[in-house]
Amino acid sequence: MSILNVSDKVQFDNSLVRDLYTLPSQSFIYVQGKLLKDEGTVDKDSKLSANPIAHMFSEVRVECGGNVIDRVRNPGIASTLKNLCSLTRSEYYHASNAGFEYTNVKVNENTGDFDFCVPLEHFLGFAEDYNKILINLRQELVLVRSNLDKNVIESLLPNMIININKIVWEVPHVSVADVERLKLLEYIEQGIELDMGFRSFDLHEYPSLPKSRQHT
Repeated sequence: MSILNVSDKVQFDNSLVRDLYTLPSQSFIYVQGKLLKDEGTVDKDSKLSANPIAHMFSEVRVECGGNVIDRVRNPGIASTLKNLCSLTRSEYYHASNAGFEYTNVKVNENTGDFDFCVPLEHFLGFAEDYNKILINLRQELVLVRSNLDKNVIESLLPNMIININKIVWEVPHVSVADVERLKLLEYIEQGIELDMGFRSFDLHEYPSLPKSRQHT
């Protein structure tokens, strides 16, 4: 019986090798959920605020190989201020799929359903500036949910809630030709350090303003 052959050697199949090349700069976060009253019904007069997905989280960070590469605290405030200053007019009007268009944040008034595709570059400077591939590297996107949704919901009712049904991080995989793959493998085998230059978002805020008539 084969289960009694304890002296059998372990065999490894190395005929298939998986090389993973990803492009996080072109990735996006897909979020699907519902805006409902706490008893599960819909209020047609309630809606989501602008940039709602960013406001749903208190922190967003990217980790590669177990190391934190980039992070932003209060991404709703940070990304709103940054994008209002940097998006062109055409980029702003095409950002409705990300929920960034102030006049048309899409929520189904009959079911309360919503879904948004938010480019990762709207959250993190790493995705905005570093437009090269990552090679065979474990990557994690960490989203810390906010305790309160007061910046997400625009409603006169106090009992509106957000139910998130699905969150997916869609990252493009890049197919590399054999010649280029050999060059990339040489970098890995030689242990060459590669620079990852990017600008990181940083938010500074006062918890309360001082009691004075003027403040800068």
